Amino acid sequence: MTDQDDDRPPQTGGAGEAAYFHARADWHERRASVATDASTVTLHRRFARLYRARAADPLVYEYP
Repeated sequence: MTDQDDDRPPQTGGAGEAAYFHARADWHERRASVATDASTVTLHRRFARLYRARAADPLVYEYP
């Protein structure tokens, strides 16, 4: 297990989805802040934006 594994937020699902998506966005923002290369920073920032959007409106990225 790595530090990265220890830092993962718990999955909640159901009514707690918005809180879960915000936690995931925060996690990705933290990973971006410690990344050592530009492509990893970009990747984590992109995922953070996606999770924030999904927390605000779950229908934006809802699976069929």
